[in-house]
Amino acid sequence: SGEESRHEYRYYARRYAERGIAALAYDKRGSGVSGGDEASATYEDFAADASAAVAMLRARPDIRPDAVGLWGLSEGEWVGPLAAEMIDPAFLVLISAAAMTPSDQVRYETAANVLRAGFSEADARKAADLYAMVSAFERSGEGRDALNARLAEAAREPWFEAAENLSESVPTYDRVLALSWFSAWKARMDFDALAVLPRLDCPVLAQAGGSDPHNDGAAAVDRIRAALASGGNRAFTGLVYPDADHGIVEWRVPGRLPPPWFARGYLDAQLDWGAAPSGVRPYKAD
Repeated sequence: SGEESRHEYRYYARRYAERGIAALAYDKRGSGVSGGDEASATYEDFAADASAAVAMLRARPDIRPDAVGLWGLSEGEWVGPLAAEMIDPAFLVLISAAAMTPSDQVRYETAANVLRAGFSEADARKAADLYAMVSAFERSGEGRDALNARLAEAAREPWFEAAENLSESVPTYDRVLALSWFSAWKARMDFDALAVLPRLDCPVLAQAGGSDPHNDGAAAVDRIRAALASGGNRAFTGLVYPDADHGIVEWRVPGRLPPPWFARGYLDAQLDWGAAPSGVRPYKAD
């Protein structure tokens, strides 16, 4: 999410190229030298951008047009399936997916923040329920007085600051609607990529961190597997790295001191899967 330039993914592209797999990393809309506005774009806009990138690759004489796939990290879990439905890729790779809507993902993250700070399950549920009220207000503009009363009460609780995604009050809805980023968030917040996955028939690889502060990685992999299977697609590989965070990196020095390392086996598994003999099938399906 946010602005992302091609340079963020140059390392991945080089590793793929070393294995004989051409890779295109591009400036996200509104990032780097790309035009457009990231803050106002919908997931359909981002998916159209990805589809245009695939079309460009397929037109090159040095690229196998039947072997072009998609790779998405984090917010890419919502863009990738939409793009896959548009262009019928050879494969789809999803990294650190939540396998839920964006609003539900932030609700989960809010509770996880409270737990990670050492507070109780009951406190985490309070934080999650309060964020759900914020989401309801964002959808309709209704219930502001009751929401602000709850927020003011919760702000006196010791866990409130740890939740991170809550403020002590919300402004009037007209002021919310005037925020430059809000129209796009409202369009994105309830998008459910799990509803798209049953319509895909390409092989899918999902890799997740078991210590991701934003998602329950193992549960997300299970939901992706089930969604694909409900549409008859069992060409799925799901891999969870227990000590890895959202970027599938591990902090092996106490106190989360740098440098972080990619989880052991993460890139090798991804590259082996992408470099399977046919170029389009996974090396393993479970």
